[in-house]
Amino acid sequence: MNKSSPFFWLPLVILSSFASVHAVASSTTLTLNELLEQVDSSNPGLSAAREYNKALQNRIAPAGLPDDPFIAFGMDEIPYGEQSPQAYRYQISQSLPFPGKLSTREKIASLRAEASEQETATQRRELKVTSIQFFYRSFYNSHAIDLNLQLQRVVRSAMQSAKARYEAGGTEHHDWLLAKMELATLAIEQEKLKREQVWLHTSLNELRGYPAETQFQIITMDFPRVPEPIIDVNFNSQPELATLDAQVEQAAAEYKLAKLSYYPDFV
Repeated sequence: MNKSSPFFWLPLVILSSFASVHAVASSTTLTLNELLEQVDSSNPGLSAAREYNKALQNRIAPAGLPDDPFIAFGMDEIPYGEQSPQAYRYQISQSLPFPGKLSTREKIASLRAEASEQETATQRRELKVTSIQFFYRSFYNSHAIDLNLQLQRVVRSAMQSAKARYEAGGTEHHDWLLAKMELATLAIEQEKLKREQVWLHTSLNELRGYPAETQFQIITMDFPRVPEPIIDVNFNSQPELATLDAQVEQAAAEYKLAKLSYYPDFV
């Protein structure tokens, strides 16, 4: 067959399409530690917050500097009709804020950056908790789907047995009908579990910054029985309180800057 003919390349195109579909359909395993690492490194909201924090950090030093100097150069005004040499004017001016204004502005910028850092730490912790919850929900939901399928097989076997006994005149027909109704109920529950699983997988992909259609499989987890530890929480180190402290200091510094604004600047 001629290679220029479209029928020569048609089988190769079909095989390549099947291979690509198989590659998309193949699922990879996902552990809880891998999920948390991916959320910490690839979550879009968390990444945007970190870039915003970098921008605030870069604004601290410029906030403590005076305004840029003004420099001008040009010809001076010459009376009309007067024969005189051209005169040039050089101008330079620098605004010097009242003492205390620059340091206060720099402190405000520093506190704003600190508050943003603590808010990012709070967001990171919330994403971690949400990811763990969704991970375990997806894990239990997948087991619920498997158990539902096993129950369907058992009920279907019982239904066929009841139907065979009914046809042979051994039992009444309501046993077969009850089994059939139970099988329909399990089938409806199966569809609900599948829809919930799709939503959970989509949410997990969104949390870790992956496309919604990315397929993965949660590996089997062991839950060892360990004694419940006594957790001593130090609330003073919580990021929410640190954010509030930074905001309070920032408000005090802004109040001081507002009072200093009454004093004139020097040029």
